[in-house]
Amino acid sequence: MPEKIKLFMPSELDNHSVRNAACAGKIWEQEGQLRQGEAIDALNTVRQGLRARTLTNNFKLKNVTGQRHNTRAQGVLRQIDLGINSNKIRYRYARNALFRLWGHGDWEKKLQILRDGDVRGLNERALNTEELAQEEFLRERGLLNELQGAGFASPGVAVVAGDTGKRTLSWIWYDMSIDPEDPEFQDGM
Repeated sequence: MPEKIKLFMPSELDNHSVRNAACAGKIWEQEGQLRQGEAIDALNTVRQGLRARTLTNNFKLKNVTGQRHNTRAQGVLRQIDLGINSNKIRYRYARNALFRLWGHGDWEKKLQILRDGDVRGLNERALNTEELAQEEFLRERGLLNELQGAGFASPGVAVVAGDTGKRTLSWIWYDMSIDPEDPEFQDGM
C-alpha cells in the first residue's frame, strides 16, 4: 500500500550539507514554506479553539442546568480541548521542522516556542506558583479530574472573574507582523 510508505522530508536530515547532497534543487526551501504555513494555520486553529472554549463555557455557565445537559456540555468542551491539543502538537511539529531547516532567525519572533502555559484564552490568566502548587495537590489526591469534569477547573489556566489585577496576554494573541508605529494600529489602540 503506497499510503504506508514513509516519506522522508528534508527537515528530517541531520544537517545542511547532507540535505543539499540528498535533495534535488532547493526542495528544502519549499518544505520550509509549507511548514511555515502549517505552523501559522495550526496557531490560528488553536486561537479559534480557545475562543470556542470560552464562548461554550460562558454559555454553559449561564444556560445549562441539570446533570444530563451538563454532561453533554462537558462532552462538547472535551472535544474542543482535544482539537486545541492536536493543533498545539501540529504547531510544535511544524515549528521544529522549520527550526531544523532554517535555524535561528527573524521568523522566530512570529512563531515562538509554544509552551502549555501560552495556550490560554483571552479571559484566562496564567497560574501563579501558589495556584500551580494547589493544582498539583489536587492532582495527587485525585480530585483535579473530578473538579475539571464538573466544570470548576481547567488544567493550567485560571479563569478571570472579577480580577482587578494586571493581566498579560499570551504571545499567541499578538500579531508580530503589525508595526506598533503604524498610524492605523495607533488609531485602533
